[in-house]
Amino acid sequence: LPEYDDVLHGFQFGFDQGIPHHTLSDLECFTPENHASSEKARPKIEESILKELKAGRMFGPFSRDQMLQHFGFFRTNPLSAVLNSDGAIRPINDLSFPRNDPLVPSVNSIVDKSKFETTWDDFNCVSEFFAEETRPVKLALFDWEKAYRQIPTKMKQWRYLAVKDFGSNFRVDTRITFGGVAGVLTNKTKYSPFLNKQKFIGFVWNGIDKTVRLPDGKIKKRLSQITPYLAKGARFDYEDVEVLVGRLNHVLYILPHL
Repeated sequence: LPEYDDVLHGFQFGFDQGIPHHTLSDLECFTPENHASSEKARPKIEESILKELKAGRMFGPFSRDQMLQHFGFFRTNPLSAVLNSDGAIRPINDLSFPRNDPLVPSVNSIVDKSKFETTWDDFNCVSEFFAEETRPVKLALFDWEKAYRQIPTKMKQWRYLAVKDFGSNFRVDTRITFGGVAGVLTNKTKYSPFLNKQKFIGFVWNGIDKTVRLPDGKIKKRLSQITPYLAKGARFDYEDVEVLVGRLNHVLYILPHL
């Protein structure tokens, strides 16, 4: 259909991510250091980079001079790690860095967000669904294999989405950055057929009894993670505390349902 021509064109030549052409004053390039939190997710990040290289969705490593020779101005965005809603650590590419710097605007700050509105299901959305659905339901899980990694970026925008690896070399990312080969793949490790109950966003939902609980062993695991913080005089990094708080906040969602 003609109305979908732009979709076919995008998969062939790349989709516009809304990043305008820009430079940063007289800087040849902008390559900040990765965030300290990236070290906590280093194995996952390196595994992701290797996977993307093998799939032909990322290229490199390249030196600074090689990048300048090919692109002219280019920029990288710091690798980092954030906490998923289920308490798992996920590597990301921080496109919102730096923050509130008028001289060096972040990639995200110069993209018109109104053109890329996206919604995600969370605990409140799912619990509301079960509260309003009076019939018993079977539940299944289908997870697109890194759906955002299937979407190619326009070549002219690759220079703004580069990655600095842990060896201070650079990788050219040709897909929506992770923290975003045409064709959709099903992630078999996250697929589950129709059953009475399923684990989703870190909770076990029962579509027949309309109940929700924490997965087996999760409470014991969270208690064991709290124990070191109870030791008198113990000291911890802010980022470690932030991770623990995120995991405990995840548990708090279920308290009204106990």
